[in-house]
Amino acid sequence: MFDELPRTIQDAILVTRSLGERFLWVNAICIIQPEDKDNTDWKFEAPEMSRYYQDSFCTIAAARAADSAEGFLTERLQQRYPVGNCVLDTCNDPRRPGILCRAVLTTEPLPSWHHSVDRSPLTERGWVLQERLMSRRILFWTKHALFWSCPEMLASEFNHKGSEFEHSASKPVPVNFDKMLAGNDDHWSLSTTWQLLVENYSTMEFTFESDRLVALMGISSRLQERFKDHFVFGLWRKYLLQGLCWQRSSRLKDRADSNIAPSWSWIASKGEVKFPLKNAESITWLLEIVDVDDDLDTLSFDRTQSECKLKVKGLLQNISFEGQVFKFDERKALGTEDALSTLLDRVDKVGDSSPITCLFLASYVHSWDPDIKLLSYMMLEIVDKHDQKYQRIGFGITEYDSIDLFNVEKYTEEKRIVIELI
Repeated sequence: MFDELPRTIQDAILVTRSLGERFLWVNAICIIQPEDKDNTDWKFEAPEMSRYYQDSFCTIAAARAADSAEGFLTERLQQRYPVGNCVLDTCNDPRRPGILCRAVLTTEPLPSWHHSVDRSPLTERGWVLQERLMSRRILFWTKHALFWSCPEMLASEFNHKGSEFEHSASKPVPVNFDKMLAGNDDHWSLSTTWQLLVENYSTMEFTFESDRLVALMGISSRLQERFKDHFVFGLWRKYLLQGLCWQRSSRLKDRADSNIAPSWSWIASKGEVKFPLKNAESITWLLEIVDVDDDLDTLSFDRTQSECKLKVKGLLQNISFEGQVFKFDERKALGTEDALSTLLDRVDKVGDSSPITCLFLASYVHSWDPDIKLLSYMMLEIVDKHDQKYQRIGFGITEYDSIDLFNVEKYTEEKRIVIELI
């Protein structure tokens, strides 16, 4: 039986025995993988996975293994040919008489956390984020060394004393999760930290895109309990305005399955996303949240985008594209220099010249030039004109003064209308 298991699982069993522990949880074995559309066991176990990691003695991270067949208890070539400190004496150079003695010391290059752990194949997998945040202790078997971490320290076989956990110490997890939960009740900290976490999480890969929201269930449950907030398809109820201001990376991919999340959620976008306003100053919100259906359990497997209604009140204008130029209400043409960052979410909208609706989100001060004021907006297409239903198809930023929008006579309460985003 043991010999029939993949090499990585064999190695995990050997480590477990060496630690004196009797039980080992392996996702691939302990969860019956969905077959013929029967995902009953997976639906039961997936929400519990974060608890398994949180309550475990430690987590074994096969950071050097690209798959289960590779294993991680392999020879480390760097130790076959050890490198030590070396002093190079340059005193006896007959071609340079009179030159004082000088010594050059070369030190042994030690494996670093950044190169060994952060750049390992393991960190590219989406489920790993939750596993790393929820685990109390982690043993990282990398190509060149053994590293370990806990909520207080990061250490390795070359640095037993370790160093204190720092936010920048591990890129995929830019926050000390345990300390965040134990800190004071700072909701803005939740918003900013979550955006940083999502930016890293969105770069990770999934075999099934439908797992992208499920793989956050453990983290979001803990944060909901700690901050008394509601988790709404990857966003936080008290910070929906901030959460709506996401933008995909410049590499456009197809949208995820429409049943995974509504169009206004970053979950609906495949690939890397950014939150351009997370460090913005002097934000003036131009959009108002009227209603959001957050009473239902958004962590359920059976939720679909049609069940989450988000009503907002704001100012709409038509926008159309003509090559690299777009126009607001056919009055003001903006080239690429004025449109600082305008990106569509969907492949099928590239090159589409049909009119698009623009929903203005916020104005704010440029991060490195306080004299420049910027304006962010969401690009929409109408789904139901009668019921004023729209879906998001893009996000943009332009200079505040580029649009003749905020004259007192024009920007009135009467011009702001209520629409529903789906």
